[in-house]
Order: sequence, then C-alpha cells, then structure tokens
Amino acid sequence: MEDTGESSDWRTVIRFAALSTSAQMKGTEFTLVDWIVYDECFAEPGQRELPEEVERLRNLWITVNRSRVDKNGRAKTRILLLGNVTSLDNCWFLEFYFDASKEWQKARNTSGDVVLHLVDAAKYERRVGETIYGKALGTLQLDYGTGGYFRSDGGFVVPERDPKSTPFATLVTLRGEFGLWRLGYEKVFVTVGAVADKNVPKVAFEPLAVRPGVPYADKTTRIRREANRQYRAGRLFLVTPGAMAARQALVR
Repeated sequence: MEDTGESSDWRTVIRFAALSTSAQMKGTEFTLVDWIVYDECFAEPGQRELPEEVERLRNLWITVNRSRVDKNGRAKTRILLLGNVTSLDNCWFLEFYFDASKEWQKARNTSGDVVLHLVDAAKYERRVGETIYGKALGTLQLDYGTGGYFRSDGGFVVPERDPKSTPFATLVTLRGEFGLWRLGYEKVFVTVGAVADKNVPKVAFEPLAVRPGVPYADKTTRIRREANRQYRAGRLFLVTPGAMAARQALVR
C-alpha cells in the first residue's frame, strides 16, 4: 500500500497472489495493473511444475489485461518471469523459446510482452554449460557445469546417427522438419531435415505446426508415444546441435 498523504487515502501498489489459485480472480477488475511479476518461476530440483502452469499464467494475464492496449497497440499488462533455471526442459523455455544465451530475454511471438530475467546472473553463468547439451551451448560455457546445479534433460547430442537405424517418421515443428530414426527398441535418433523416404509418415506434435498433409499426432499415437518414451528414458539422441531445435516439440 502507498500512503498518499491523507490518513484515509491509501491505494494498492502491489498485489500478491498464488498462481495455483489464480483462477479465483476471474471476473475481477485490475485496471491499474501494468506488470505481472512471476517470481521463482522455475521449479526447484525434485519438484514438479504446476499442472498446465503456462496456461494458468496466460489465463491470469488475460483476466488482468482485459484487452487493454497502450499507445503502440501492445498489451497494457506485461509479464516478467524471474528465477534461476535448473533445467533446459522447463515449461517456460519450451513455450516461449527462451534459451541459455542471455540474462534478459524476450519471449518469441509476444512482441516483448513476456520478458525473462535470470535473477542470479553470476550463478547462471557459472552453471549453464555442462548439461548433456553442453557442447551445443558453446565451448566457452563448458567449464561452468561442475557442481550439479543443472539436471539432465533427457537426450544427448551426438555427431551422427547409427547407420543401422531406420526412419519411422518426419516430425514437422515450428522450427523446421526433423527425421526420427529408430534402432530397435533401444534408441531414437533425431536428424535435421525431413526423411527422404516418402513412405514414412509426416506428423506434427504441435497444433500450430499442422498443415495439409501433416496431421497432428496426439499423445495416444504410436509415433508420439515412442518418441516421448525414449526421450524420458534418456535414449533419444540429437544428431548435431542443429537437432536441438526439435526439443520444444519432442517434450510436449
């Protein structure tokens, strides 16, 4: 609360709310709120994210902003995400295409309305590199990974796929097309570019990537189940760092 000088004249300058109960605010007016600050947005090691966490925050944003725009036509209410990331595979990195490159980042396709600030920049810089994706993050970061701050992310970057692997799908994503190759029931390889074999099905794991000839493969389909199972089991291999771009679709 802010004291404006008169004992009876106080106005709210900060509101605190739990995202887990934010649905209760639906229908409430917040005409003076210009920022939603989500502090400690990343789950601690060993803890799970909230069910539909991104969607909960998006619904809160819609409730608070209520289609208000500024003079530039952007949302009147902005979102600032604060936290220390402990895994590259978290819902915020995957939804908004954040990465391990900068302390301050704007979310993709939000016109700067969603901003990420990795709070403890020094710790982040020290720890970001040597996950199982370390080589793909850049050689200058490889010495930052000691101490176990980051968790494993479920896949490995390798220089080439096993020549005995066979294609079973082309995955179409918002960031390009990727081949999915299977080595028995032991491994799945992800390569950059579509599979040349036209008899191999072409699918999308993201609804926005669906187009004519590319159906949506939901979590009940064989291709999606196989890819997800191998990813979570640590038996999915990304062939060259370029295949990392498929991760947003693979973990959905």
